[in-house]
Amino acid sequence: METIMKHHDLEVWRQSVLFTVLVYGITDCFPARERYGLARQIRNSAISIPSNVAEGASRTSPREFRGFISNALASVSELETLLEVAKRLGFIDDDPALLLVPLCRIRMMLIKLRQALDKKHSRDQAVSTHSWLAPHKNPYLCSIKTTP
Repeated sequence: METIMKHHDLEVWRQSVLFTVLVYGITDCFPARERYGLARQIRNSAISIPSNVAEGASRTSPREFRGFISNALASVSELETLLEVAKRLGFIDDDPALLLVPLCRIRMMLIKLRQALDKKHSRDQAVSTHSWLAPHKNPYLCSIKTTP
């Protein structure tokens, strides 16, 4: 089976890369004491989103791809939580919508992609479930003669 698609072709990958760059810029303004604490966790969560999308896109089955999309969604939730903590600690002064609107958009794109992969996986399962009916694919049925 061939690769599902290139990650560069996915809008969710492009948007999450842009968002990661934004997050890096914001965390540059965090206090020095947070460089290896909250700032690092926020950056790791942010970079995990496009990284999981890219790794999933390189997989050969919708089921595998879906797993990576689920990981990316988990990173979105983690990032949302970390940003809220940073906001409450006073490390983020910007309007929360600057971060939450694009993050919500990324979440929705990931959910739609996961739903599309679920449909593709279901279709693939339906085809493979009935593949035993095809004599050329099942060696046990090769001796059965079919009439045209």
